[in-house]
Amino acid sequence: AAESRLKAIEKRRGVRLPSDVRTPPARDAIRICDAALMLGSDFTLSTYPPDVQSKIHRIPLSTTHSYPSPDTKDFEKVRRNFIWFGGAGLAHKGVDLVLEAFASMPECSLTLAGKINPSDPFVQAYKHEMYELPNIRTIGWLDPGSAQFKEVYENALGIVYPSSSEGCAGSVVLCMHAGLIPIVSRESGVETQDFGITLRENTIEAIRSAVRTLAIEDATSLQKRATGAWKYARTHHTRE
Repeated sequence: AAESRLKAIEKRRGVRLPSDVRTPPARDAIRICDAALMLGSDFTLSTYPPDVQSKIHRIPLSTTHSYPSPDTKDFEKVRRNFIWFGGAGLAHKGVDLVLEAFASMPECSLTLAGKINPSDPFVQAYKHEMYELPNIRTIGWLDPGSAQFKEVYENALGIVYPSSSEGCAGSVVLCMHAGLIPIVSRESGVETQDFGITLRENTIEAIRSAVRTLAIEDATSLQKRATGAWKYARTHHTRE
């Protein structure tokens, strides 16, 4: 999955980026063990061979922070504001797709927050989108407990996270705790139920469609989605 993302960037941008994921060697641990623990969704489970799935036990991903209910958020004010928030592996986690989608949607804004190194070849390839467009703000790493993160989530409607492969995306779960509506790939390992959007395919057009769909929903519907994400996170993704 990661390699396919790099090939797609090479086709669109004419630049071959180095791999930004850690690929483990092939092993038979899943067949040798008596039981395995797994983070993720039904889709995550489906990526294992059918004959070993019965020994896999799913556990919920917990979170390091919790936040107040988004009930009082001004959804008319934030309806066109979105974020991407994640760790290392920008190509792996779909930042290229998100940047290209928002570059073609000047009416919507994106805040890009994560482990961003200016010397990263990815950053060089997407310098224009990351630093030169008025509707895209790149701020780098955010501490989830900081005042800056509070400012970001209070002024955003949702998180866009079309990752190519995860167990369960912790940054998405964290943002759901903050009341952000998830727009995610099925490979993110996050359940969106009726409050979020799981992309049918990981493409620029699919992202544009999902973002614009949310941006034009009425405020009452958006509040219901945001509160639903917050409640689901508190019910399914805590240490308790």
